[in-house]
Amino acid sequence: MKRLCSMIALAAGVALVACATIPKPQELLDLEVMRDAEEYQDAHEMQPDLAQESDEAHAKSLSAWEEDELELAKHWALMGTIKLRMALSLMGQE
Repeated sequence: MKRLCSMIALAAGVALVACATIPKPQELLDLEVMRDAEEYQDAHEMQPDLAQESDEAHAKSLSAWEEDELELAKHWALMGTIKLRMALSLMGQE
């Protein structure tokens, strides 16, 4: 009986580890840091289209990460970063 309980506990532990969410990719973390910067709000005011595209890419990246699609999450995070950097760059030229 004790051995059966040990086996059940081990199986439950393995199941929990298998279902654990993978860590956010670095690309997504980097985009989130950029979104926390003060310039982010300025980008929304001065370059609303690019900022909106960055927001959409961020949402897609989060969704992909939650679905454990790491490569797709990285892709959308990089797209969001590119859009946000472009908005910030264009702001600096105005």
